[in-house]
Amino acid sequence: MPIQARVIFANQLRGLAVVLVMVSHLVVLFWAAPSFVTLSVAAPAPTVPPPWVSVLLAGLPQISLGPLGVAIFFLISGFVIPFSLAKLSVGEFARARLLRILPPYWVGLALQVAVIAASASFWDLPDQLSWQRILANAALAFNLFHVSSIDTVNWTLVVELAFYGLAGLAAPWLRAGRCWPLALFWLSCVLVNTGMAWASALVPSLASKLATASVYVSSLAFMTLGCVFHLAMRGVLGRSAFAGLLGAGLLSFVLSKVLGPAGEGEAAILASYTLALLLFGLAYQFRDRFRPTPLLDALAAISYPLYLIHAVVGYTALRFAMVLWGWSYGAALLMALGLILPVAWLLHVTVERWSIAAGRPANTADQRPLAPPPVAP
Repeated sequence: MPIQARVIFANQLRGLAVVLVMVSHLVVLFWAAPSFVTLSVAAPAPTVPPPWVSVLLAGLPQISLGPLGVAIFFLISGFVIPFSLAKLSVGEFARARLLRILPPYWVGLALQVAVIAASASFWDLPDQLSWQRILANAALAFNLFHVSSIDTVNWTLVVELAFYGLAGLAAPWLRAGRCWPLALFWLSCVLVNTGMAWASALVPSLASKLATASVYVSSLAFMTLGCVFHLAMRGVLGRSAFAGLLGAGLLSFVLSKVLGPAGEGEAAILASYTLALLLFGLAYQFRDRFRPTPLLDALAAISYPLYLIHAVVGYTALRFAMVLWGWSYGAALLMALGLILPVAWLLHVTVERWSIAAGRPANTADQRPLAPPPVAP
């Protein structure tokens, strides 16, 4: 079976992942953090109590749907990106990935800035939109400039781009099927996060910045677990080596979290990410049974623009429908989805498809095939 057929599972998991993130934001966080939503989209909060489903999902023991969906996205990237790198030069790979990520992000960001500004003007509330904040978000450098994210999800794009850089540096070893760079990277993540924990204790004023940096480091450690599945798919790893390497990678992620600077919700993050690994592993194990599924395939196709715009557009639509028009939450949610999905599809067909095509090398005949790697790591 060709690789394209065997990775249907990974593509369809994109659809599942984006649904989990959307439910986390529009069903759980919308009610659990009303002040945050008001600050994010400059719209007043509804005064009605939350629906039972929001209370139920918010009370899940040690599992958070948002981190669960993000963790699945991370594993998918770690799994599929080496396939792309194997067929392109490092320069071609970098160009393709930057074009894949940035143009849709910038257009989606511009749309969200316009939505927030319009909402603030209508409700006569501060929009929190300074040029510094907008430009820092556009450059994905909001942490460096100490401003907050506009779309609440773009921190994961920083992780994604950092992973592309690491993959480019490790290209010779990834193409040859070497395993030792993964082990070395995992050890480095544990040591770096441990060092940041010590630095936080010694210089408390740096604690919040180091805690943020620690999230990026541990996220990269987790994302590279997808590379283990990639190597197994290529036949590099036997069952014992596959299980051992996967266990070592998960342990490094857990240690980087436990030994790193303390952050909020670490137990839920560890549980959600571990569950994501189990779900991905099950899907990988039964990958040959996956078949095209219209709904999941359609969601997967627009998953990136949907991921980018759902929170701001969804929060704003919900607030308008419930506060201004007095709609029930169920009706408002249906209306919000009826707005988000077409907007995401439009962003997909007008910008994302172009960015993917623009990133393809002009001479595809020069792309190298994925050669069988040596068995030894």
